[in-house]
Order: sequence, then C-alpha cells, then structure tokens
Amino acid sequence: MHDYLKSIKESFPDLSFEKAQLVEKGWDNDVVILDESLVFRFPKSASYEKRFQAEARLLEVIADAVDTPVPDYKYLASDLSFGGYPIIRGNELLRS
Repeated sequence: MHDYLKSIKESFPDLSFEKAQLVEKGWDNDVVILDESLVFRFPKSASYEKRFQAEARLLEVIADAVDTPVPDYKYLASDLSFGGYPIIRGNELLRS
C-alpha cells in the first residue's frame, strides 16, 4: 500500500487524509479507500490500465445520461494510470 499512497500524495499534494484501507480482492484493480470517503483504483496490469482509461472517459460521458450513480473521477493521475472518486454507498455486487 505504501507505493499507492506515495503515488496519491505525489499526484495530488493538496489532498489530505488520515486513514487508508487497502482492498485487494478485485481481479482487475487494487483499491485504496481514504477516510472512508474516497476510492482510488489502481489497475493491476498494463492491459487493465488501458481498460481503466477507457472506463474513466466513458463514465464522464454517461454520468448525466443515467439515473444510477457512477464513479465521478475527481482525481485522475496525469498519465491516467490511476484515479479516485467520492465513494458510492451501497452493497457490493457478488456472484451467487
């Protein structure tokens, strides 16, 4: 998690937080949750990084067209290698 926090601090020096939680159970991204209010996603490979970049652009386009909350990336690294958004409260979708 140290490398992720370092990347966040370097990319967004004005962002302050007290608590960080690492979530590694995703198959395509590791997630860092800051102060239980911001979600930062870090793709696990170069191919997932390309998907992340496409997803971030798509979400920006569809955000106003759908009624369901979607991630609103307030923080995107300059190279689009990771990003963060205010947490969306709800239940995790799980395979039954």
